[in-house]
Amino acid sequence: IEDVRFDDRDEGFTAHIVRLRSEARLDTQLSSAALLQYNSAVNSVTVNLRLRYNPREGTDLYLVWNEGLVTDRFSFEPARPLSNRRTILLKYSQTLTL
Repeated sequence: IEDVRFDDRDEGFTAHIVRLRSEARLDTQLSSAALLQYNSAVNSVTVNLRLRYNPREGTDLYLVWNEGLVTDRFSFEPARPLSNRRTILLKYSQTLTL
C-alpha cells in the first residue's frame, strides 16, 4: 500500500500495488524474466516479459514485450480497449574490449 500525500494542497490518495516477478534459466545461453504488476490508483495491470539469448560472453540478444492492460474498461462510455499500450523490442548488445 502506497500512501501519497500532498500537504501543501491538502490532497492525497492511496494506491495498492501488487507485483509478481519470476526468472528462469533454461541453460547457460537462454533465460527469461517476467513481471506482472497491478496498480489500483490507475486500475491497470502491466506485463513485462523478457527473453535473453547469450551465445557468448559479452554478446546478448533480448526480445522484450511490454503490455498495459486496463482493468476498468467499462467505467467509460464507449468502453476503453483492453490494452492501452504495447511495445515489442528486439535489442542486441555487444561489449567492446579496447
